[in-house]
Amino acid sequence: LARVLHTNSLRALRGRIAPAMTTRYHRVFFGETAGSRFRYAIEALQTSLVSFLFGAWPLPETVGFRNSLDYAGELADGGDSLLIFPEGRHVPEGKTMAFRGGIGIFARDLRMPVAPAAVTGTRKVLPDQVYWLRFGRTRLALGAPMEFEPDADPAEITRRLEEAVRALQATLTDE
Repeated sequence: LARVLHTNSLRALRGRIAPAMTTRYHRVFFGETAGSRFRYAIEALQTSLVSFLFGAWPLPETVGFRNSLDYAGELADGGDSLLIFPEGRHVPEGKTMAFRGGIGIFARDLRMPVAPAAVTGTRKVLPDQVYWLRFGRTRLALGAPMEFEPDADPAEITRRLEEAVRALQATLTDE
């Protein structure tokens, strides 16, 4: 069962969503690669702004995954809903890449319900190769929350979540 939510329905959730952010563009700041003090300072400023403005938290691709999982647990314990893009990066609307295995580990280890979601209309709001938002309408479909056993296989969890998201995507069409 999918529910399609519009902007008015989401107002109650604002401020309670903690989106994960990639560390791909801030590898010096997060200690994934070496760099100059100047580069570190620039990345620290950028990361602080994103965290302050959007409530984002780091989800690394290489080192520090366990620390990120622990921090995500603290956010969830504090009442925040975690927003994770399981493909690991932005993909053009209408395409879906394979989910990365980390989402299965998060879903299992955090022991909290996972609501699969699909969004359409993003290419109108933030077209590829554009760095500033535009006005437009998006649609969000949320699937029924899924729960997983503590000893479940992360690869199987990842497969089930990807299947659920793909089913939701099929229910949405651009207006």
